[in-house]
Amino acid sequence: LWAFVLIFIWVLVQANLLHWTFALNSITWHAHEMLFGFTSAIVAGFILTASQNWAGKPGVSGKPLQILTGLWLLARVLSLFSQAKLLFTVVDLLFFPYLMYLLIPYLGIASQKRNHIFFILFSILFVSNLFVHLEVWDITQTTARPAYLVATHTIIVMIILLGGRVIPFFTERAISASKPIKINWIEILVIPSSILFIIFEATIPNHFLTGLYCFFLALLHFLRWFFWGPQKVIKIPLLWILYVGYLWVPIGFLLYGLVAWGHLMPSLATHALASGAIGIMIYAMVSRVTLGHTGRALVADRWMVLGYILISAVPLIRVILVSFKPDVMSKAITSSGVLWCLAYLIIFVRICPMLLHIRPDGKMG
Repeated sequence: LWAFVLIFIWVLVQANLLHWTFALNSITWHAHEMLFGFTSAIVAGFILTASQNWAGKPGVSGKPLQILTGLWLLARVLSLFSQAKLLFTVVDLLFFPYLMYLLIPYLGIASQKRNHIFFILFSILFVSNLFVHLEVWDITQTTARPAYLVATHTIIVMIILLGGRVIPFFTERAISASKPIKINWIEILVIPSSILFIIFEATIPNHFLTGLYCFFLALLHFLRWFFWGPQKVIKIPLLWILYVGYLWVPIGFLLYGLVAWGHLMPSLATHALASGAIGIMIYAMVSRVTLGHTGRALVADRWMVLGYILISAVPLIRVILVSFKPDVMSKAITSSGVLWCLAYLIIFVRICPMLLHIRPDGKMG
């Protein structure tokens, strides 16, 4: 729902139909709420759900989960009002520390060494959020934009990590005769090389070597995606939407290479990852996880498929169209924003009844 609300507000602001003073300036608010509002909630929800399966114990529930949800919800409301800037800062910064505290019994144990990386990634997101608020309070200068970029790329690392686990797994389960190919050297390289990109981007963003490195990453991730066998899932919407989302990872790195060499606006590369990889992958996972965890058949209905088409069109308009026709930027922002809102409104209306009712099989959801 917040994905719909925040972009709906942003479209109104961009079209000069709404004049509002947020706790942050409007551009900062838009970026902050996309990353630390919408995306962080989805990431937290996914990890909290997955961690109970990884650790083999009952998940976080009751008051601890209510407190985490309350912190997130209160921060979103406070972000809308300039008078609440101080309280917004305090509440907003509590989210990730409390989330990590809740995850310690699940991911902090010896058997979960391969998932300890999430504590590092969540810590990076917390520090990034902190540097945004420090600039808002004039304690630092020009730290918000680098913080947003670091946060975006940190979330991309999570997509690379989790996507590499779930996309081949889901594909193999749906098409038993087709096992996705995982190339060992690619799987070994994708995570550390993608983390290294954050350092390149933070230190020498416009250097020739950074561009070259981005092109290498684009090729690496494209090969990973290609060997998973995207051509085999064309007739399965629940799968092809995952492949479409992951494809924006190599596209994003390709565009960052063009940015480093001075051939493209930086915002286009950022939105390739934000509206493409992040926006589409979240949409895909929300629909699939909802069906699976509510005991329903893993088949996307026509409304979900319509949502997939709409959300897939967003980065095509916001990024690709603007790359070739920069003069349509304003119209592209509005039209892609409208498509985003429609897509997320559809999925919200579609999955709410599933989440609010007892599972058809009577099991715990």
